[in-house]
Amino acid sequence: MSTISDQIGIGITTKNRWQDLTETLSQISPELQQCQVIVIDDGSSEPAPLELVQRFPWAHFERSETSLGLIAQRNRLAQKLTAPFYLSIDDDSYPISGDLGAAATWLGEHPDVVALAFRVVEGNTAEPEGAELAPPYPVRFYIGCAHLLRREAFLRLGGYREELQHMCEEFEFAVRAWKNGLTVYGYPGVCVRHHGSQAGRNGDRLNRLLTRNDLWIAAWHYPLDRFVLSFLNALPRTLRHPDHQKYWRSVIRGYGEAIWTLPTVLRKRAPLSSAQQKAWRQTAAPSVLVHRREINPPADALKA
Repeated sequence: MSTISDQIGIGITTKNRWQDLTETLSQISPELQQCQVIVIDDGSSEPAPLELVQRFPWAHFERSETSLGLIAQRNRLAQKLTAPFYLSIDDDSYPISGDLGAAATWLGEHPDVVALAFRVVEGNTAEPEGAELAPPYPVRFYIGCAHLLRREAFLRLGGYREELQHMCEEFEFAVRAWKNGLTVYGYPGVCVRHHGSQAGRNGDRLNRLLTRNDLWIAAWHYPLDRFVLSFLNALPRTLRHPDHQKYWRSVIRGYGEAIWTLPTVLRKRAPLSSAQQKAWRQTAAPSVLVHRREINPPADALKA
């Protein structure tokens, strides 16, 4: 009989957030501590404190002297782990309820599912009672702070596109997987707490990349009518979104960068068929799995 350590490997990437990482590792259950756990330091200004490394001997710490970025490090983790399923968690997120072994078993029994999106509670929001009883169901994409990937399929499809740098990589991969006959499922049986640390978070940069990457994905993957509509609607739609209004200069820069790079981006265009796009749009957005006081779906969910 296989154990959870046979099924799951855990990958975490971090940079200059040792306090957040300490909290996350302290919340990893003894059962999950039996899994292969790799923490990649993406070029922090100082190496991991010795007392942190000694406190969690079951985690393997690896330092990248040069910052490669979150996406590149997530790809590296997928290559370094050996278990069939890759539990990717952010350094400010950790599972708080549910049976991850059962989730891995379910994923193993459904070979056309490439990833599971878990329920997420933001900050100190209480976990709603009964939500975990809902059965798994298809969703368009998954939320990056904690998810379970079928590792070999992820690598076979090329992993995350590193030119995105940051933001939307999970969304782009889910679209690409759908195009290749694989799906993503919401798995309410597992819940994750996401503290949303602000350490090292640059709102201007994130909103510029969000706007640009949203449009790159449209150029790569959407049928012509949806692609054109996305470019026409992107700027006013994003600027109306409450999370992005104060970053309007960054949003405009991201839009301009997407337009400027469009000739190069279009060389990699391989769109969904209209039938694929329609079927994909009819599945749920994973924002319904997020529990917080005010649920605002990500901008890329609004356009779809």
